[in-house]
Amino acid sequence: MSNNPTDDNADVNEPVDRRIEQQLSSIDTGASESRVHEIVSAELEEIEAGVVGSVDRELVREIIREEFAEEIQAAAGRIMLPARKLGPSPAGPHHTVDRWGIHFSTGRGAHLGRAVVDAGKSGTFTAALYRFDGSDIVEEVTVRELTVEEGINWIDLDMTIPGAGEYLLTRVGNFPLARRDWGGWDSQSREGVTLHGGNKPDSVDESYAPYDRNDYWYYFFNLEIAADEDAH
Repeated sequence: MSNNPTDDNADVNEPVDRRIEQQLSSIDTGASESRVHEIVSAELEEIEAGVVGSVDRELVREIIREEFAEEIQAAAGRIMLPARKLGPSPAGPHHTVDRWGIHFSTGRGAHLGRAVVDAGKSGTFTAALYRFDGSDIVEEVTVRELTVEEGINWIDLDMTIPGAGEYLLTRVGNFPLARRDWGGWDSQSREGVTLHGGNKPDSVDESYAPYDRNDYWYYFFNLEIAADEDAH
């Protein structure tokens, strides 16, 4: 912004993103969405109040809110769902039964990044993300064909979680991938993510139905999750 508050050509945008970024960086991780908007709104009001003279204040207000709405929303998401890894490190025997996976829920949209798999052979397997109601598939979200070597592999799931709700992250078919008995479900259920347990769709194998959950972490170890793709 120009040092002259009456300059018609003052660049009202220039300092706004830095000021908002500074305010957002002071908010504790896990802050409520209403608290984020409260702080940002107060900062915008202060900026608007400082614009005087021949600059159209209503135009300034519109520019600020339109230009930075996406950035504010993204920053708020990263505060409420910070980037982290889910689940344990790879261990355990290889498993070959169709579509067992990790049942979890999120309070908002998110992105699944890289993970580690322990493959029992070299080849290509299908990773899938479904909307899940705790007993069966509601809707397919994303399916990926991933090629691995026998042993430990880093893979990139690159799956967008479209919004709040329950999901199942799984492997389709019987390609051998390691699963691990794990006890960290409750401790890692925080910061916008709830881990419900290992599960499977009842319709895939009705001999298990109705199925509740187990404590196996299926296939996708050290799973990266963040509010959006750029936040990893």
